[in-house]
Amino acid sequence: MSVKCINHDTCPIVNIPGFVEGEEKREYYVEKYCTGGKKNWTRCKRYLTKEDYLFCPDFVLPDTPGTTDEMIDRFEEEIE
Repeated sequence: MSVKCINHDTCPIVNIPGFVEGEEKREYYVEKYCTGGKKNWTRCKRYLTKEDYLFCPDFVLPDTPGTTDEMIDRFEEEIE
């Protein structure tokens, strides 16, 4: 069983410096969600949104409130 999220290698939180404002917050996300085991990464809103829609908008962070449907609704509103 992997202790890293299956999206770890492509997640911008892990791979793009400055994607998350503040290094402490980024480290928190990586430790809690990205490398915290399957129980934690399956609660990550980025993971859940990608599972449901095969992509995840950049504004979605692991602890963004709301459902994945709400994330996509917001994304669609922003691109209109």
